[in-house]
Amino acid sequence: MGELLPFVNGEIAQTRRDIKKAQLKLDGLLEYNAQAMGYTCLLDLRRQLLAAENPGVEPLLRQLEISFVADALQIQSTMYRGR
Repeated sequence: MGELLPFVNGEIAQTRRDIKKAQLKLDGLLEYNAQAMGYTCLLDLRRQLLAAENPGVEPLLRQLEISFVADALQIQSTMYRGR
């Protein structure tokens, strides 16, 4: 009977809440990453179009694109830290 005591005091309910919270975080990460990938594809296409018109700016545009991806990764990696 003693081994059932933790479940009587709400441990199961807390575990279920923790699981649901983790699932919601994963859902949020999925949406964020999907959006970031879409933006990255659009940004890459725009870079290619602009560079075709003016090849001299291609290195600058490429650096901006790389910076965007680095920023997106930074945001993603810190989304749920400390929560």
